[in-house]
Amino acid sequence: MMKMKSIAGVLAVSLILSACQNNNVSSFTDPERIEIYEYDDNEELIATIDDPEFAKKLIDELDHAETYGTEAVDWGGPNYQLVFKHEDKTVYEIGYNTDLLRLGVGGEGRYSKHEKLFGVETELPIE
Repeated sequence: MMKMKSIAGVLAVSLILSACQNNNVSSFTDPERIEIYEYDDNEELIATIDDPEFAKKLIDELDHAETYGTEAVDWGGPNYQLVFKHEDKTVYEIGYNTDLLRLGVGGEGRYSKHEKLFGVETELPIE
């Protein structure tokens, strides 16, 4: 009986901790800007978003977003590579899709990294 209570306690703590887990996107210095590159050509700068508040808000959304596996989905990959910068240092990178991706399992979003789609629909303020 004592074993069952111990196992139940460990499972309950595990569930609580996994529910509170974030995506560890914000575990770095706040970005000052976002540089946007063609996904297939990281040397062609398309645009720069010089809005630290927008960058911070987007990081917060990504950090707390639901994520969905894309390894079983043939979707072609992102259109752009976003590079979050603080001074001249890259602090985070993620793919961006101009169109909202809708996975058949209920997940949708515009941002992806390492075969993971982040459930964030925020569009970038670029033309």
